[in-house]
Amino acid sequence: IRDILERQVTYEQRQSTRRQVLEKITDSADWDLPEDMVLKKVENALRREILEMQQAGFTRQQIQARENELRQQAVSTTRQALKEHFVLDNIATDENIQVVPADIETEISLMAMQRGESPRRVRARLMKTGMIENLEAQIRERKAVDLILSQAKFKDVPVEEPAEDRVE
Repeated sequence: IRDILERQVTYEQRQSTRRQVLEKITDSADWDLPEDMVLKKVENALRREILEMQQAGFTRQQIQARENELRQQAVSTTRQALKEHFVLDNIATDENIQVVPADIETEISLMAMQRGESPRRVRARLMKTGMIENLEAQIRERKAVDLILSQAKFKDVPVEEPAEDRVE
């Protein structure tokens, strides 16, 4: 239980830090995105967030509650996520950041352990649903964010109480 709670706190801290960094980076990204691209990516962005929450050890009920909330804000969230993706992809390309098979295997093993399943079963499900590409993109973006954060200066602030998930 302690490990799960610590992973959830780490997830929340990482999401908050990532949001702050990416807001600064994407402020200058004022280009317009094609509407059909935005709508096509809405579902993909939702799957990626669910994957991150699964990796952080959230329960199915917590994920479902968050999924409904995410669907409500999907279009604006996706617009921002696409801009972030383009910026992080550019940084990853410039810095020659690569995802190696061991990175993917590590993530799959963690997910399997958290769900009490075999890594082979988790890998098969990810491949079947097309989420293995999402996992690879997520790892590459995480490495780009880690590179940015390794050079950032931090200021500690009090933690805000998390809002309860009221929707199931």
